[in-house]
Amino acid sequence: APTPAPTPVPPVSAQGDPHVSTITGETYDLWKTGWSTFVQIPRSEKGEAAKLWVRGDVRRYGRDACAPSFLSQVHINGTWLDDHHVAVRSGSLESSDPFSVTVDGGNSQQLRSDAETVFLDESGVRVTGDIGTASDDWGPDARLKLNVGSRELDIVQHTEGRGENSNAMLDLSISGLGDLVEPVGGWLGVDGAHLAGEAPIECRKGKDNSDLTALQRTASVPGVYSH
Repeated sequence: APTPAPTPVPPVSAQGDPHVSTITGETYDLWKTGWSTFVQIPRSEKGEAAKLWVRGDVRRYGRDACAPSFLSQVHINGTWLDDHHVAVRSGSLESSDPFSVTVDGGNSQQLRSDAETVFLDESGVRVTGDIGTASDDWGPDARLKLNVGSRELDIVQHTEGRGENSNAMLDLSISGLGDLVEPVGGWLGVDGAHLAGEAPIECRKGKDNSDLTALQRTASVPGVYSH
C-alpha cells in the first residue's frame, strides 16, 4: 500500500492582543508581558543551541490593567539562520522612530519606500521587507519575511493612529513546519497556553471573546495576531 502523505501542519501565528494560534490548533490570549519565547525548535534546546529561537516583547497597551497587550519587538536566531541574529522593532512609518531591522547587532535599517529591502541573503537565509498594501482593516504598513529552505516566518505591522501619537503592533506567523520530527516549544508550539497568564478578575466580567472565536474559525497559520 502507498505510504500516506504526512498530515499538513498549519502555520502558527500570534496577533496583537495578542491572540495566539498554535501548531496544535489551540487558540488563546497571551496576557504575560515582557520577553518570552514564541518558537523554539527543538523544544529541548535552549537559546543559541536551538535550530530556531524566536522571542518577542509583549507590552501592555496603555496603563489600564484591562487593556490588551501587543507584540512590540521580535528577535530571531538559531542554527537554521547560520547563527545570524535578526531583531525587528515596531514603529509607525510616519513617526521619527519607524519600523526597523537589525542584523547581527549592526546598524538599524529601515524599509525602502520604493522597492523591496534585502536585509540578509546568504547561506540559504533570506530576510526581506517591504510596505504592504492596505486591507479592509488597516492601511499600508511594514512587512518582513524570513525564508530558510521551505520554512517562512512573516512579521506584519499594524498601526493605530497617525504620526508620533500612533501605536504600532506586530503580527507574527510561521509556516513550513510540517516535516519536523522534533517537538516545537514556545507559545506557538506544544507549550500552548501554559503560563500564558489570564485577564485580571476585574476584567473578565462581560469579556468579549468574539475575536478569539473568529481566530479559531479562520487561522490557517500558527502565529500571533493583533485583531
